[in-house]
Amino acid sequence: MIASSYWIHNWIIPFIVLFFFVFSALSFVVGAGLIVNSSRMFKLFEVMNRWTSLRRQSRWAAIPHDIHPTVHEYRRWIGVVFIVVGIVGLVSGHDLARLIAGLKVDVSRLVVSIAFQTLAWFVVVGNAFAIILGIMLIASPATYNAIRLRLDRWVSTRQMTVGGDVMRLSLDKWIATSPKTAGWIISIVSLFVAADFGTILYSAL
Repeated sequence: MIASSYWIHNWIIPFIVLFFFVFSALSFVVGAGLIVNSSRMFKLFEVMNRWTSLRRQSRWAAIPHDIHPTVHEYRRWIGVVFIVVGIVGLVSGHDLARLIAGLKVDVSRLVVSIAFQTLAWFVVVGNAFAIILGIMLIASPATYNAIRLRLDRWVSTRQMTVGGDVMRLSLDKWIATSPKTAGWIISIVSLFVAADFGTILYSAL
């Protein structure tokens, strides 16, 4: 707990404060630029604004790939690997007490204790399932195929997130039509934020 508190108070919190101070200072500059010379700021926005579609970049991950013919062809070797990995994991691969001691976690807290107990059972069940799966691949491929056909369902995240990467430019259009008003709002809000976090940084010196 001492080590985690040291990292929180000496690294994480100062980084968050510095991040908000720098971000608010930059926002103030942007707001002031919209007030003084909005045309130049719009040219800067055109240079910096680039829309990147994650949907296009991640298309390869949403295409189903059937590996079952390969698994069936080398099912014995894959089954042996699953069994060996499962046994090693159950016997000597995960020492939870040593892990908790190394992380210096206070297990007396209820939430932390439940989390680590859940992790321990997850490891045990996962390794046991690997052993069972390996045995089925070697001894009973028909049972494996029957279970696979019942459980194997392809869920396309692309269909679930249709329209998620559509650009919504309502705010941009409002700033374009009222640059000075937007500039004053951005400048005033960011100035208060910068002053607040700047005071925290100054008091920490």
